[in-house]
Amino acid sequence: MRNWKPKDVYQEVSRELVKQRQPSWSPEEVNKQAVFEFESAARQFMVRTLRYAKSFRPKQLWGYYLFPDCYNHDYSKNKESYTGQCPDVEKTRNDQLAWLWNESLALYPSIYLDPLLASTPNSRKFVRARVMEAMRISRQHHEGYSLPVFVYTRPTYSRKMDVLSQPDLISTIGESAALGAAGVIFWGDVEYTKNRESCQTIKDYMEGDLGRYIVNVTTAAQHCSTTLCQGQGRCLRKNSTANVFLHLNPATFQLQHRDEEQPQRPLIWAKGHLSHTDIHFLQTHFRCHCYQGWQGNSCQQPAGPHGGAPGLLAPMGLGVLLVFLMWC
Repeated sequence: MRNWKPKDVYQEVSRELVKQRQPSWSPEEVNKQAVFEFESAARQFMVRTLRYAKSFRPKQLWGYYLFPDCYNHDYSKNKESYTGQCPDVEKTRNDQLAWLWNESLALYPSIYLDPLLASTPNSRKFVRARVMEAMRISRQHHEGYSLPVFVYTRPTYSRKMDVLSQPDLISTIGESAALGAAGVIFWGDVEYTKNRESCQTIKDYMEGDLGRYIVNVTTAAQHCSTTLCQGQGRCLRKNSTANVFLHLNPATFQLQHRDEEQPQRPLIWAKGHLSHTDIHFLQTHFRCHCYQGWQGNSCQQPAGPHGGAPGLLAPMGLGVLLVFLMWC
């Protein structure tokens, strides 16, 4: 039961449709039939939509935004005792959606941060549980490989124009990458471009703290993939609850900004090489999740046609997609 509060109307109308056909039925009978009809129609609609999309664009990674969900929003009621864990009933409900995961080519959970979570330990608990639930689902429904997980996030806190703090960049992008997400999708809305001030705020953030952190994590993920996984797999934590991240070592890497002497460079780029200490850190805390066609601890061995993760992934690490327009 996930249609509640504003979505109660779907339950009410579904029951009313059944009552119109069967006016003599008891409320229990009406409710049971309404649930069956609504869920059957929803399943048919969602599966047909995915199949049509896949036939129309067969090389894309099709799935539904916010699936799977975790419903771990009790941080407002239990601030001190909040664990972030997904309720068992929600995990069971996710398991009941096996038909959806079997049809999907990727999973798209959301990790938008409420202002109540800003720069608190609870923000990482919130994100960790949601990404781990998506990773759990990703491993269960396709023989021989896991579905890629792309997390939706925002450059600001929900319903606010306050940009994410550095600790919360780590708790969103950094946490997702370390847990094995294939990519991060930054989503925005009209609030980001409603006036010059808000637009400039996002632009400055993208070219500053956000841009630097994205380059830091994606470069570290690429180096980890190349070093540990032969470029044929993605790195993820050995211990999913450890606070270790795919970050560049500031002693061996420096982030550079494009200048007149190197106009062909990206706006922000990383200069440096992994040291023996860096490699030891990666070997100690991370392991490989091989791409399709490869297997072994270092993804060094060819696998059968169903081995590893799907091949349609961002190569060697974490993909980042920015989905909002800059009209400054």
